[in-house]
Amino acid sequence: MPLSDISIVEEALCLPPLERAGLAKLLIESLDDHAEDDEHVRAKLAQRLECLLSGSDAGLSFQETFSKLE
Repeated sequence: MPLSDISIVEEALCLPPLERAGLAKLLIESLDDHAEDDEHVRAKLAQRLECLLSGSDAGLSFQETFSKLE
């Protein structure tokens, strides 16, 4: 294992348990063979932006967005 990989692992192991679990989940999901490619993700984001700009999707207010973090 390259030295840079070892330092990444050491840093990850210093995270609190919930953050390590989230990181582990992200890493496992990244192995999914059905993961969307960048072009597909860009197309979905462009479609969502178009809906927001056209007003067909109002989106969330600042308060709604950040109240979900609490």
